[in-house]
Amino acid sequence: MNHFKPILDQLDQYELDAMLITSQPGAFYATGFQGEGAALVSKTACRYYTDSRYLEAANRTITGADVVLFSLKSPCKELLAQAVKELGIKRLGFEEDYQTVSQHKSYQDALSCTLVPAQKLLSTLRASKDEEEIARMT
Repeated sequence: MNHFKPILDQLDQYELDAMLITSQPGAFYATGFQGEGAALVSKTACRYYTDSRYLEAANRTITGADVVLFSLKSPCKELLAQAVKELGIKRLGFEEDYQTVSQHKSYQDALSCTLVPAQKLLSTLRASKDEEEIARMT
């Protein structure tokens, strides 16, 4: 099960065009997939970026998003930069509690948009459990 819709529903409240989710707990919440990768949730597209180790499982598990393969030839940040331009993203939320200063700087350098701290968007959504999440806990 994914949570793209609840995230999408919050974008306007946070004045965001999209949300970049790079932490494992955040990406699992968004996609329902336990692996390594990053999710981009925008008003016009949802994407999950991962490498070849997780590609097959991600394609089997994730619904409601395109699974995009990154590699040494096509690094994740380059693919994200292309998506930012393609999707017209001007304000991109990010999980400030999970990024180091160095990571944040590398995203700033790579992406042609304003990065907006938006950890609260995900934290608030993750704190409220839906029926499926409650069933998994019991």
